[in-house]
Amino acid sequence: MAVRTGGATVNHAIDVLTNICNLLLALGGIGLVVWFAVFMCTPRKRKQLLATTSAQYAADAGGTRTLRMGA
Repeated sequence: MAVRTGGATVNHAIDVLTNICNLLLALGGIGLVVWFAVFMCTPRKRKQLLATTSAQYAADAGGTRTLRMGA
């Protein structure tokens, strides 16, 4: 009710506040889309899970040899 009877000044102030809110919502939406794209493109940091105790023993001992075996 106060907005209707406030006059031109109140209407202009409400219009400005509406535009500011719309701008903030649009920027927030764009920021959310950019954050989601970056989140989806970055690799996840995972710990290597060794399944067997022999694999754990080999990893603790320095890993396995990478040399080719001769016949």
